[in-house]
Amino acid sequence: MPRSPSPSTEDPELSPGDDDEGEEYLTSDNPIPSDKYPALKARVLGRIHFPFRNFFVLIEAGMEWDRATEETQQAIPDDSAVRGYIDLLNMAPLLRDCIDERQDDLLELANELDLGRRKARAADISSLKKHMHIWDDVFKTGAFKPTPRTALGFNNDTIGEQLCPPSHDWNDLRIREKIRSGGLKIDPEDLPRFLWADPNDDDWDSFMKGPIVLKTVRHIFIGPTAGEDHNLSGVPSMSGNRKGNAKIHGIRRMTIYGLAYAAMLARFVLSSQLTFNAEPCSDSEFPHKLFYKHLINLMSEEMSKEERDALLIWYDERVFGNDRDNADEPGGMVAGVKRGSMVERMKASAKARRGV
Repeated sequence: MPRSPSPSTEDPELSPGDDDEGEEYLTSDNPIPSDKYPALKARVLGRIHFPFRNFFVLIEAGMEWDRATEETQQAIPDDSAVRGYIDLLNMAPLLRDCIDERQDDLLELANELDLGRRKARAADISSLKKHMHIWDDVFKTGAFKPTPRTALGFNNDTIGEQLCPPSHDWNDLRIREKIRSGGLKIDPEDLPRFLWADPNDDDWDSFMKGPIVLKTVRHIFIGPTAGEDHNLSGVPSMSGNRKGNAKIHGIRRMTIYGLAYAAMLARFVLSSQLTFNAEPCSDSEFPHKLFYKHLINLMSEEMSKEERDALLIWYDERVFGNDRDNADEPGGMVAGVKRGSMVERMKASAKARRGV
């Protein structure tokens, strides 16, 4: 049995046109060749649902479940890998044919899926780096430039205020200096202020509705022009002929995974870190995967279904302009939250609201 590969934690360098490769199949009625289908569909899989899941593990678990259900009718188990496999095929139905045709080459198939999503993430990061600094309704004109990156993050007063968790007072120069010197470490559970629509709010009402998150979602799924639009209460105006990722891939509603993905990329682009890594390679690098998991946990486990649906409808109205059904979104648990962090405070607040 082939050894399960670990998804790469570092994104590939993009060549000009990399993110457009094969787009003629996605934007027309021409059928996608089976050899291109995995890498092309992985673009949307990584953005909307599977930024880090191990595709090989999902496929192996799903195939084993498929073999078992051929003999006896079995309900979908609680196994997250099998559920992930089912979600994978629901989002990319023709992937089942690729799996059947390449049963002796599943490791390579998983690698193609992984490379496709990492290329999409690299393209999203590259585009956000070029455009985020001109969002003049969020950042004062000239507040920062995209280079050098060492001047970004907490080294920049404007960006530092957005990255600082609401639990700390960025206007306190002593706090600011401790963060910059490393005396006060900002961990992934120290959620940044930009996640909230109201900068003075650190609770649930405006959580994940911050303008930076909304504009990043629009940028990734609709296009840079939509990200620059100042209208934050309705559907953004569109210009240009190029279809956005949502239209190319048939995305008609937002998911909590898409929101967490956008927030994760926004945090990286605003930071002074030079390269994106899911897992930190040194103590000075930020663990983006863990940050993403904390956001998924809060939205899936601590929000009520009604609150979660309301949040996603709020995004659908401002990104796609269409109604959303009431489908629930599964999520995962995250252990080991440090005392006093924003994640711990949000969890305590959720329990208090539920009367627990």
